[in-house]
Amino acid sequence: MGIRDKLFKRKPETEADKERSFRQLGRLQTLLDVIFALMILQVFLILPRPTGAEMESSRDLLVFLGGFSGRYEMVIVGIILLVIYWSQNIKAFGNLARTDGVHATLSIFQVFFLLIYLYFVRMGVEFKNDIASFVFQSVSLALVGFTAVIAWSYAIKDRRLISDSLTDREARELRFTFMSEPITALITIPFSWLSPLAWTLAWLANIPISMLLRRRLPREPMEAGD
Repeated sequence: MGIRDKLFKRKPETEADKERSFRQLGRLQTLLDVIFALMILQVFLILPRPTGAEMESSRDLLVFLGGFSGRYEMVIVGIILLVIYWSQNIKAFGNLARTDGVHATLSIFQVFFLLIYLYFVRMGVEFKNDIASFVFQSVSLALVGFTAVIAWSYAIKDRRLISDSLTDREARELRFTFMSEPITALITIPFSWLSPLAWTLAWLANIPISMLLRRRLPREPMEAGD
């Protein structure tokens, strides 16, 4: 039996297990929502904050703000990416009937990688858009996305955690949707060596990648227990 089979092996559940896992789902979702909100707040705190002594006129304010143009790009990208992953999280949890220890652990790891991403965003600010900071931002976001795919694949295997109202096809469509962001994150890595703007624009590749994944979906054969 391989590692994947051991991880995805379904264990018999009692009614008490199902009731407990349903309550845990609500607690886990609340925890993740709070963490996502705090992360967005942390991104806002990256914005420059002038002191009163530095601002003697409106011109001083404009000059001050103009000196941090690169930081605004990082904040905008950071907020957009966090909102995307948060919306994915909401979509996934909205189609779950319960959770368990493995799924909860994978969800926590996903948030952990997001926190690592924010750490390297801060490093990029401190070290003036260093190339390494963009590389590690891409790597951490790829880990966020692939962890989400693994968690969802675990949830839909033999329909162990998903809602009865969710069809097999809809479950597969969601998995393909979750794959576009980590693939895009990997694609942005080489653009880190070009410029911060090139790295930022590289995230637009998510649009055609999402379209390609949707095109591929109808050709995928339906498999039992997938």
